[in-house]
Amino acid sequence: MIKKILTLTTVLVSTSSFAMTCEQIEFNKEKYGVSELNGLTLVAKDDLDRSVIENMSFAVGANSTVSLNSAKAFTMYNYKENGGVMSFETEVKKDGVGRYKNKLNAFKFVIERIKPYTYDITVLKPRYEGGLRDKTVVWDTPSTKFVQGADIATAVRYAAIEDSIEYRNNFKCVSE
Repeated sequence: MIKKILTLTTVLVSTSSFAMTCEQIEFNKEKYGVSELNGLTLVAKDDLDRSVIENMSFAVGANSTVSLNSAKAFTMYNYKENGGVMSFETEVKKDGVGRYKNKLNAFKFVIERIKPYTYDITVLKPRYEGGLRDKTVVWDTPSTKFVQGADIATAVRYAAIEDSIEYRNNFKCVSE
C-alpha cells in the first residue's frame, strides 16, 4: 500500500504544474552536481536495537536536497565522491571564528556504497579545533539526532526502494 501511494505521489508531482523544469534541473546540476543518489528513496534496513531515520529521499536530477522521513529537507553542499564513498554537508555559512552559523542544521552525511542501491550511512556533527579566532571543523563525532540507542557509531544500512529506482530511471523534466 505504501509503495502504491509513493508511486502515485511521484507520478502526480512529476506531471503536475509543480514538476521540475528542464531549466531548473540544469541550474541545479551546475550548482550542486549529480550523483547515483539522485531520485532515490532509501529505506532503513537496520537490525540493531536503536532508533534511526526510516527513509531518505534525494532530489531528482541533481544533488540539491535530501529529505528525511519525508519531512525535514537539507541542502546538499560540498558533495564529494571517492570511490564508493560519497559525502556532503548540510551547512556552509560560518561566523567570524569559523563556527557554523546555523549550528542546529550543520551535519555531514557519509554514504558508503555496499552494493548497487545499498548504502551504509553515517551522519556526523561538527567538532571544532583551533584558537579563539580561527576554528577548524573536524567531522568525527556521530550525531545523536539521526541515530539513538546504545550504538550510535555504527553506520545505518539503507536500501533503495524499487519504485524510486524505476521513477528515477524514467524521469522526464518538463520544458517551459
